[in-house]
Amino acid sequence: MSCTIERKRVEILVLDDERQIAELLGELLDMRGYGATLCGSGSDAIALLNRHEFDLVIADLRMPEMSGQDFYRIVATKNPDLAQRIIFITGDVVSEESQSFLRSTGNPHLSKPFGIAAVERVITETLRRTSFA
Repeated sequence: MSCTIERKRVEILVLDDERQIAELLGELLDMRGYGATLCGSGSDAIALLNRHEFDLVIADLRMPEMSGQDFYRIVATKNPDLAQRIIFITGDVVSEESQSFLRSTGNPHLSKPFGIAAVERVITETLRRTSFA
């Protein structure tokens, strides 16, 4: 009889107000064996985080109701470990405000448009950096 260790599936919350981007990321994550939960607003994501544990979050930096910065600050006060595992996606890396925020967190980011390989790489690096994987 052989023994096998079943590895826990990594659960990822995708937070983006652009439905098409969230769905694209969700499909990509599912194809790669990750569990993906999609959310369109920061307040809904915060409520979800109160009920469910996620291993990683991919969050848009610019959203109408609650920015990625505000979302990050709330998560950082409630769950500092998870805040280290937030990957930001943005189409706005040229503004000084966005650059300053991303530098201050030390968290990785993906610039839109991004490729599949870049998503996979940043997930792997983030999990490894935070000693999760």
